Amino acid sequence: MLTVGFDAAGKETDQEHLVVAGFVSTANDWMDFDKAWREKLKLEGKEYFHRSEYGRFVKPDSPRERFFLDLIEIIRTHTYQKFGCTVPIKLMYEILSPEIKKHFHMHSFVLASLYAISQVRKWQAHETGFREKPIRWVFERGDAGKGLLEKAMLQAGEPIPQFEFKKDQKFPDGREEKAFTPLQAADFLAYELFQVGSKYADVPGRTSDYNYAFIDAFRLKHGEPSYLIEDTLRGIDDVLRLQKITYEWAKERLF
Repeated sequence: MLTVGFDAAGKETDQEHLVVAGFVSTANDWMDFDKAWREKLKLEGKEYFHRSEYGRFVKPDSPRERFFLDLIEIIRTHTYQKFGCTVPIKLMYEILSPEIKKHFHMHSFVLASLYAISQVRKWQAHETGFREKPIRWVFERGDAGKGLLEKAMLQAGEPIPQFEFKKDQKFPDGREEKAFTPLQAADFLAYELFQVGSKYADVPGRTSDYNYAFIDAFRLKHGEPSYLIEDTLRGIDDVLRLQKITYEWAKERLF
């Protein structure tokens, strides 16, 4: 079985963009990843990695930069492909028609997730060794839009996603639940894509107030995350409109 860990960056309530990104691997390789990831964090005196807690700018040639690059190397050597989608929120709501938004439970988190899932399916179709393997989709527990995503994935014929903790949990009754650490890797990629997409998409060249070492390191991993521009969103609206018409036609005649 293949497992894909996805995480989101950005919120509809106060951001211009929302990103969903992550990686695919097998259960065994994710287990090896978990061990290597936790060992690296322990060496740094950390129990958990959440990219935003370190601030947007990381000084070049610093110990923190080296630590981050080491984490990316662990990701690179334990995963097969990266995926991601950045949705400009206002533009999405302007372009997608009301009936499409309602019928397909549309939300920027849902659209970004479904687009990233479609990237995984396209990759899988070209990978002979993985073509027939089932996929387990994992998102962070507590993500906004969870219910809508479940409905949309069921409607799309995909397995219902699972929602795991990104951080180890200790409960008042003494129970403990280990984090699904691939979500921390997805968090890292989503954060960097958000920074590039949200703050620098319209700036030619590179600016001095952002460290591009991490996004460059992620580019060494196979996969091309997408930024949904106006033409792409209009194409999505057209495709979904056709799907809705086809579904209603079949329902009218079969049911």
